[in-house]
Amino acid sequence: MTAAEGPTAEVAVTQVKTDDPTPPETTVRIYLMPEDLLNEIFDGQISGVSSNGAYAVGHNSDYDKGFIWTKATGQYALITGSTDNDCAAYAVSDDGTVVGTFKDSNKKMVPGYWKNGSWTALPMLDGVGFDVDNGAAVTVSPDGGTITGYINMMSYRDELQKEVKVSRPVVWVNGVIQDNLSGDALPDANLQQSGYWVWGASDDGSVIGGVADFTTGTRSPAVWVNGTMTRLYGKEDIDPTVSQDFFDGMVSGVSRNGRYAVGYFSQAGDYSDAFSFVYDTQSGTLEEITEWGALSAVLDDGTIFGMDMQFGNGVIRTADFEGMLKDYLVERGLDVSAEGIPALISASTADCSVMGGYFIEVYDFGPVSTPTLVVIE
Repeated sequence: MTAAEGPTAEVAVTQVKTDDPTPPETTVRIYLMPEDLLNEIFDGQISGVSSNGAYAVGHNSDYDKGFIWTKATGQYALITGSTDNDCAAYAVSDDGTVVGTFKDSNKKMVPGYWKNGSWTALPMLDGVGFDVDNGAAVTVSPDGGTITGYINMMSYRDELQKEVKVSRPVVWVNGVIQDNLSGDALPDANLQQSGYWVWGASDDGSVIGGVADFTTGTRSPAVWVNGTMTRLYGKEDIDPTVSQDFFDGMVSGVSRNGRYAVGYFSQAGDYSDAFSFVYDTQSGTLEEITEWGALSAVLDDGTIFGMDMQFGNGVIRTADFEGMLKDYLVERGLDVSAEGIPALISASTADCSVMGGYFIEVYDFGPVSTPTLVVIE
């Protein structure tokens, strides 16, 4: 089976003002998902962009429908080929190989990759419990050879009989699982609460970023460098008899070269005190950005993307620009009234020529995230 062919995407094209003495030399286009496809991808986002800008992928908020965008055609299409066509796409290589999670013939959501219209499962380690044969592939290198993600190693029911899945990071190289994240660096016996989750990685898999839980349910933003974990904030668990600040945070993005990791942290856990951070894995330094509540992605040169939590606007910081993403795009030729300007960018090429994320539409029942893609040429 192959991906269902999608209709031509709606495109918002820049209009350069003729009275501008120095009009932009670039054209900015926003590719919106067609209405019929939005019926399948309700409340979704773009999660990955290939390094060459030829492809972008994403999923809905239920993580059971995935899609791919192809620059050559400007079209979006559903990713099919799994049981019930249930899947989530997280990242894509330069040749269009998609990694994510898909429902297999046993109706388990397993890590895998999608190529030439069909899914292939990635191997997992033996786990303990009643629901361990699942996981997700989250990142992929440009050549498709290195994939990172997480798998469920054990499962249990807590005191309220709620099902708890405990995960750990993994790296696959050429389809073979690498067990170099265990041993002293990450013994499975030390996995607590929901374990460790991956949300970003370098292309070679040597630097991984994500979440590390404690037993109480507190959650630390964490990075693994060559298998060794560092909790960036929330280094020690709380004593619930003393504090009810169940802190929360995550690393949401890692640069392809592994130099930088970005994310957010809230000591109170209710985001009233949330701040974003940039971690330099080489120097070990942390930069805190209090005016931006969440950072979502980082590039090799240190360019960062995020959201101004006060107003819900997308933000960007490059070597020569810092501010609202909308202003950045208008400077490069976007019509200021264009629809679909991202509220957050989750993935981008190194030169920011193709950027993907979501914008927010507000309905009577509340806000909904809608996938959007920006192309600058």
